[in-house]
Amino acid sequence: MVDEVDTPMFDFDATLAAAQDAWVESLSPFKVWGGTEDQQTRFATALYHTQLMPQILSDEGQYPGFDGENHPDEGQPYYSDFSLWDTYRTTHPLYTLVSLLRKGGNTISQRPLNAPEPPTAYTT
Repeated sequence: MVDEVDTPMFDFDATLAAAQDAWVESLSPFKVWGGTEDQQTRFATALYHTQLMPQILSDEGQYPGFDGENHPDEGQPYYSDFSLWDTYRTTHPLYTLVSLLRKGGNTISQRPLNAPEPPTAYTT
């Protein structure tokens, strides 16, 4: 089986626990009170959805740049897959506020500004 070749020591329970811990940490800046249990669940679900994107593109301390070269991430993750369809009004301000609460103050909004320049074909 492919799974046995790719992950011979795979431990489902440990992976599940690690994923749950990561989500708890990701959502920990938010403290919710008031409302019904159903409203709190909907709020937590909406926060969960905001955390699905953008994705961390960094791997082993580097990320692929627009120039096709790998660049060091300087100890901060490099993000990709930003949805720009009207998210600048709602989701991106949330990213900024949340990133200020996280350890190290890593701001998702700042990372694209630090990227190497895109190739000429992508500029306007």
